[in-house]
Amino acid sequence: MKKFFTCVLLVTSFVASIFADVDYKVRVIPASKTFAVSMQLSSAKATEVIRIPAWCPGFYFLLDYEKRLSDFVALDPKGQRLAVRKVVSRGFLVENPNQTPITVNYRMLGNDTGLGFFRTHIRSSIAFINGPGLFMFAEDRLDEKCSVEFQLPDSWDIATPMTAVGKGKFVADGYDEFVDHPFQLGKFIRRNFEVEKIRFEVIWVADPAPACNVDVETERLKKTSIPAIKLFGGAPFKKYTYFVHLEVGDFNGGLEHPHGTLNRFDPKFLVRLIIDLHKEPLIFGLVRV
Repeated sequence: MKKFFTCVLLVTSFVASIFADVDYKVRVIPASKTFAVSMQLSSAKATEVIRIPAWCPGFYFLLDYEKRLSDFVALDPKGQRLAVRKVVSRGFLVENPNQTPITVNYRMLGNDTGLGFFRTHIRSSIAFINGPGLFMFAEDRLDEKCSVEFQLPDSWDIATPMTAVGKGKFVADGYDEFVDHPFQLGKFIRRNFEVEKIRFEVIWVADPAPACNVDVETERLKKTSIPAIKLFGGAPFKKYTYFVHLEVGDFNGGLEHPHGTLNRFDPKFLVRLIIDLHKEPLIFGLVRV
């Protein structure tokens, strides 16, 4: 009997550990180019300050995410509105006198240039999320586990290096890790390869479809990845994702993340870029990690 209760306790602890303390649900609305976000705090204090970041990892300039945010409301478990007041340009104070779980709802306009880069972007069949450009956070709760679940149009796919725990649901150990994983949504081309037992994923995105042979270009990326992994004697990740956007907005280049990199450039320069990369032993975001 004692062993039975010990097993039950261990299983219960394990199950509790996989559930996040901050849960996000995201609905993509192509018609209005908006993301409808629901953020739930499973336990909340009498007051909570909810903010949108001022910058994103890999690009250390102040950005204007708050200008695209609208319809911010906070609700108690019964669906009743809680008092909210803006305390800074990027944040709101939520009054929660009963200290019950709270749900914060808001919308974010997805009108970043190109196919998305520093912010978020939505088209009829494509969407991109740079985490800080969509996900708000609660002050003093950056170390709590985070999860996100997506509600997408039919036939849409998801690509991200974040850990999946079910169809359309992903988890991270804290907010900083959470927002350092981009999401590509909608229709795109996915290719995979391995280098030194490390899984690589290449996400090709274009509107319309890529005007290049993605199999040939993926093989070039693989050949480029080999010397980088060998130079470092391995890598601190088990999976790495290349996001390749074949359209230029107001920025042309790359944005590095610990488990992937976003690269955006004019497709006519694709072959030249890959050839140039062969001259360097380091690839895109591997330098950072």
